[in-house]
Parts: sequence; structure tokens; C-alpha cells
Amino acid sequence: MVEMLLVMVVMAILATSTAVNLKGRQDPYAMRASAADLACAVRFAVSQARVTGSPHRVLFTDDRTVYRVEMAGAGDTEFVPVHGRAGMPKPLVQGVRIIRIARVDGMEDLTLDALQFYPDGAGFSGVIELQGRTGRLARLQVAQRTGQVQIAQGD
Repeated sequence: MVEMLLVMVVMAILATSTAVNLKGRQDPYAMRASAADLACAVRFAVSQARVTGSPHRVLFTDDRTVYRVEMAGAGDTEFVPVHGRAGMPKPLVQGVRIIRIARVDGMEDLTLDALQFYPDGAGFSGVIELQGRTGRLARLQVAQRTGQVQIAQGD
């Protein structure tokens, strides 16, 4: 009976240490997935603004953990979600959050709740930084005029 109890304790310790190790390894994948999804949303908004000839934006919730793509509605002053999956709210992977949005001129804007893009190529350009639960960083660089998005992983 004592031997069986000892074996169960050892197995519980091994299972716990394995779970802790796996949790730490998920962070790079969560960061990559969140950064790639957000980059796709930005690319989609840029391309749709050019194709449709109307402004588009990536709108964030107040806590910047959920986003969706919207297009200009009546009079280009009111925005509505785009049709399809891009217009549905998309959460970042759990534990990942946006910690910084800064324009290309270096001005950090803590009140910015949307990245807006126009048919002529004007609109947001700058950096969006994401942070995972272990402190790992990912940076999305949105180029001025072209709207190209590059992802850089960091620590």
C-alpha cells in the first residue's frame, strides 16, 4: 500500500512538472498566432480600402484584447462591420495583449481604439506591440503609404 502511494505521488509530481513546462512552451505559439491574425486583419483592411474605395479600419475593444474589421457606412462617418469572418469580433489568444500602439512619428497613442486606412494609401502607420503572459514580445510594423505589415518576434 505504501509503495503504491509513493508511486502515485511520484506520478503526480511528474505530471505537474510536465504541465508547467508545456504551459511555458505555448507562449511563443500564442504570440505567433495572435501576431499573424492581427497582421492579416490589418492587411485585409488596407486592401479593402483600396479595392472598394471607402475607408476601412481595425477596431479594438477598450482593453485591446478583441478586434474586428469595419468599413465606412453612410457618409463615410459611420462604420459597420465588414461581411464575413473579418467583421466578427476576433479575440487575441488568451494571455496575449496589445501593450503599445505608436504612430510612425513615434507618438504613442494610448487612446487609439482603431487603425484607420483610406483608399489613397493614407492611414495608420507605425508599430503595434503584443506581449504574452511570459513577457515575450511581438512587434507589427505597418509601413507608411503601402500598408505592408511585417512581424518581428522578440523577447
